[in-house]
Amino acid sequence: MARTVFWPALLAGSRLERFCARHLPDTFAELRLPFAALATRLPSREPVTLREGRLASAISASCALRVVRRPVVREGERLKDGGIVCVLPTEACRALGAEFVIASDVWELGSLLRGLGFHPRHPYGLRVYPSHYRRAVRHADLLVTPAIPPAGYVPGAPAVERMIAAGERATQRALAAFGEGAAA
Repeated sequence: MARTVFWPALLAGSRLERFCARHLPDTFAELRLPFAALATRLPSREPVTLREGRLASAISASCALRVVRRPVVREGERLKDGGIVCVLPTEACRALGAEFVIASDVWELGSLLRGLGFHPRHPYGLRVYPSHYRRAVRHADLLVTPAIPPAGYVPGAPAVERMIAAGERATQRALAAFGEGAAA
């Protein structure tokens, strides 16, 4: 599916909602598996877990990036990107009843920090990673941390291929490390 989408187009809320409507059920109730979209309530900057209503508007609210997109209004609330307050929503997964949480960290700052040698469990990690991030990492059973290639943000098919490859490499590393840990 990623290969068929010209990704910058999805930065526009209306296009993202049309994409969701084309590929996903209309409401949360129609999903086969439990799902929640995280957003940030404005102006209070509180996390909001969206689990009911129209799926497309919830995903759109969860993806309403700072500076790039206007807030999405749902039930009278102004909502923005959930990553403002929670870049890795593992606790929400546990709240939905997940017994095993696979977290994929695509946070640009996290990728940059890891590239510089600062991991959440590094002694300096306490200073550079927000507390909600460190807490989220503790709630993950398997943490996938792709090295986000800067060229991945350049629009076009080669960028999509770079991002997919980075995700596949990171997943293989995480699974291998998990297998080693399980064998020990």
